[in-house]
Amino acid sequence: MKQYDSYSPFSNILKSIVILIIGAVLGSVVSLIISKSDISTVFAKSDFSYFQIVLFLVFICLVLMTYMIYETLKYIIELRHRVGIKITFIDKNNQNLYKKTTKAIEAATESILILSSAYDNIFSDEEKKCLKKERDHDEKDYFQALITSAMHRGVSYTRIMQIPDGKSYLDVFNKKGENLTDHIHELLELKQKNKNLNIGLFKAPLKSLTTFALIDESVMLWTVNEINSEGVQQMRGLFLIEDPRREITQHFKSLFDTVSNNNYGAITFKDIGINYSADQ
Repeated sequence: MKQYDSYSPFSNILKSIVILIIGAVLGSVVSLIISKSDISTVFAKSDFSYFQIVLFLVFICLVLMTYMIYETLKYIIELRHRVGIKITFIDKNNQNLYKKTTKAIEAATESILILSSAYDNIFSDEEKKCLKKERDHDEKDYFQALITSAMHRGVSYTRIMQIPDGKSYLDVFNKKGENLTDHIHELLELKQKNKNLNIGLFKAPLKSLTTFALIDESVMLWTVNEINSEGVQQMRGLFLIEDPRREITQHFKSLFDTVSNNNYGAITFKDIGINYSADQ
């Protein structure tokens, strides 16, 4: 964060303008000298002193132009990093919810960290009955994007499933939707086939009441919950937070690390109710 504190756009712009003026002046001087001189006479001089002066001025112009280009590129990079936080709310009833979250996942280049809450129910039982096939397909695409990122684009994918005291994984998560259950099952199968796959799947004590996903630690998907008419907590929507300076996301990364450091261990087939010999 400190690297931005001393940054002054005005001073950088002023410096570039001064360099541009100096370069233009020197270029004009060189052009004037050459235009008023017989170049053959310059080469004919035994000591080449005049020609050396011209070369020196040309060299200075090139150095100044190169430095100006460097400063301009540096300014553009710093300006990009200083872009402010952008926050977009996506309602769960928005048909583009999963498409937008899938797009964010597909943009990952380094890591995807997900802390899943035990209290996130996206849809009530009644809503699940009325769930459109199109939206169900979009949810499957979202989970598939997570796997594709880890398997084919080298992105580190870690998911922690939080479990309240006195509860088991089966008590909490196997009731949350077929797509999530299938996703966890597929992750376990992939890990079973390739133990070096950059996918982590853990269970941990409940520390966060909402689910969030950190993408490259600078983009976050953060669920917003509500209490429905049945008195059950479910997801109302989510915030898509683009935070290039990590002013917000750094705190969620800290929470993720705290939970990760106190996890109960890796999730196994037994946790999801499947007897698998490899777990023994």
